[in-house]
Amino acid sequence: MRLTKIVIISLLAMAISACGSDPTKEIKAEISANLSAAQSAFDTLNSQINNGTLRNASLLPAYAKVARNKKPEFRQIIDTLASEGTQRGPTYSSIKQRLSDAESDAQKQIQTTAEGSAINLELLNIRTAISNYDAMLVDAINMLADFTEGALPKMREIEFEDSKAEGGAIGSEYVGNSNYGEWRTSSTGASFWHWYGQYAFFSSLFGNRPVYYDSWSSNRRPSYYHDRNRGAYSSPKARTNQADALAKTKKSYTAKGKSFKSPYARNTSVKGQPYTKRSSQIQKPKPFKSAYAKSNSSSSKSYKSGYNSRSSGSRRSSFGGK
Repeated sequence: MRLTKIVIISLLAMAISACGSDPTKEIKAEISANLSAAQSAFDTLNSQINNGTLRNASLLPAYAKVARNKKPEFRQIIDTLASEGTQRGPTYSSIKQRLSDAESDAQKQIQTTAEGSAINLELLNIRTAISNYDAMLVDAINMLADFTEGALPKMREIEFEDSKAEGGAIGSEYVGNSNYGEWRTSSTGASFWHWYGQYAFFSSLFGNRPVYYDSWSSNRRPSYYHDRNRGAYSSPKARTNQADALAKTKKSYTAKGKSFKSPYARNTSVKGQPYTKRSSQIQKPKPFKSAYAKSNSSSSKSYKSGYNSRSSGSRRSSFGGK
């Protein structure tokens, strides 16, 4: 009997050893396939940009030309928005960097399935962003349309379901866009938007004053970036930055006995079309399933800044907005 137990224990040990020899084998196979798919999608995007086959990208130069004539004082902003349809644009540059980072991460020694799942999630998000790249350019087109003061129409404009008013000032749709900046914390503990150095001139839209998270949250304009799968358009680091800003603001409000709603709590729809859930608006590529994959898929108020009700209103009227 004792010998039998020893044999059984030995066999179990051998089985566990065999199963545990490479617990990340499945996830590595998925990473390899997803990385290949993401690289292929990025190559296709480059071809589309070079060949001029992206519809919205082809509209940007015409919109920018009219906008420069109407608002020459905002030429730097207009030029940056126009570049979004090229390989020099902030969004393209961000996707390229994210893909490069994912490639580097994929080459590292993966110790746990959690690490592998995080890489796979990022690769899927990158593919989603690439698949919807042209749709995301609507943000740039619509902001340029604002600069043209009605001379050119907006494209598939997004509205908040609970109100037909646009809400915030022109440019508020790019506050919170991780391709242009990040949330930082002031000396008082409040979260405010910091434009990256090369896009610092966007602050001129807000009187060169800081835009605080709480005031922006309830007075922002809807956008494809924010309201149509923001997660796919943001890097893991950016998503953490956005989550931290929300958590800090909620904590601050709770300490004062107040409630705070997320800036993404409001439903949106495309103007002139019936309401549909946000998730249905995004084309999501199917994640790769390896031959080893199992059924378990567990991847898994009053305003304090220059961005206030008075300045927002005057800013909109000076731009000829609503």
